[in-house]
Amino acid sequence: MNESAETYSIAELAREFDVTHRAIRFYEDEGLLSPARDGTRRVYSKRDWVRLKLILRGKRLGFSLAEIREMLELYDSAPGSSSPRLPPAARSSSTSARKSTRYWGRSAASSASRASS
Repeated sequence: MNESAETYSIAELAREFDVTHRAIRFYEDEGLLSPARDGTRRVYSKRDWVRLKLILRGKRLGFSLAEIREMLELYDSAPGSSSPRLPPAARSSSTSARKSTRYWGRSAASSASRASS
């Protein structure tokens, strides 16, 4: 990580999260990440770092990319809210969906605080 500007290269993100460069570019193509550009170089912010963390956590919990996208949009749309509205997938009566959503919510807050330190 470039401490002065708090940015990451694709290689730094790939190494930190143990994913391939191609996986990160795929999430960008899907609209889940939106790095800035410096010529042809991708420059990822702390926001992108947190979003990648949440994407990977959502995948691990069994959410589809569409469900993960919806959850990320909810976090983006309510910047001051400590309790985001739940997406339809998480509003189901399934106990595991409720547990996953509670875990997801706690994880977002803890990831954001770790990224800012």
